Amino acid sequence: MLTTMLHLLAACAVALSSTPAAVTLSSGSPGGDTPASSAHPAAVETSLAMQSNQPTARGLPAAPAVPATPGVHFCSWADLSGTHRFAVYIPPADIATPPYPLVVFLHGRGESGTDGVKQASVGLLPAVLNQPQRWPCVILMPQKPEFEPLWPTQTDVVMAELKALREQVHIDENRISLTGLSQGGHGTWMFAMHDPGMWSALAPVCGFHRDASADAIAAAVKHLPVWAFHGLKDDVVPPARTRDIIDALKQQGASPKLTEFPDANHNSWDPAYRDPELPKWLLSQTRSAR
Repeated sequence: MLTTMLHLLAACAVALSSTPAAVTLSSGSPGGDTPASSAHPAAVETSLAMQSNQPTARGLPAAPAVPATPGVHFCSWADLSGTHRFAVYIPPADIATPPYPLVVFLHGRGESGTDGVKQASVGLLPAVLNQPQRWPCVILMPQKPEFEPLWPTQTDVVMAELKALREQVHIDENRISLTGLSQGGHGTWMFAMHDPGMWSALAPVCGFHRDASADAIAAAVKHLPVWAFHGLKDDVVPPARTRDIIDALKQQGASPKLTEFPDANHNSWDPAYRDPELPKWLLSQTRSAR
């Protein structure tokens, strides 16, 4: 059923960009090794209502609207730079209750676009829908519109969506963590470098440094808990791009975690997000503990 769910998400991309009416899809129980008796249908109920938050008559941008009901919600909003799309996962009530930990997920190059859906089809959300009980948290999934500009060009947009989510959903302010894959792994390092006080922990997957040196990143995030992942056979982003930052963190006196998958190529996100220890670790980190 998980495969069916993701096919439905992908098939809805065109409809989402053109249809303002609300539609609800339910794929039933998550797939994988989740027993039917412990499945949580609410975890995969998907709201396809696109929020029509356009700039006001005076040209001032409208704030993003964020649904607070359990499920996967796809939303759009507009400011003076254009229309932006993001997705939000709210866990079922029998898995988590407010205040929720929040995980911000930054997708990779291939999920860039303006459909509002692709960023939810690869990486973190499929793992969450497969084992929702492992992830008792809210997840924000912004989408950057173009392939090549990296995530730092979207800082203001993502921060606006994060601010709206924190204002409209009861979030645990001490547990706001950041993760991402490939370009999103790079974005994880860069967003944390830009505002290290925002985050409780970082989990970059097959990330890299480009706009800043490994030493500069390490100096900025050395007080943050870090668990990084990379495939040793990665021929898109060399594993050394992660090791450089991990080594620099250690030189700063930090104790980052690094998991390297011996047989993984660029797709190290599937084994990373399916590691049952990752959500335990990520959601247990708090800003107040630093």
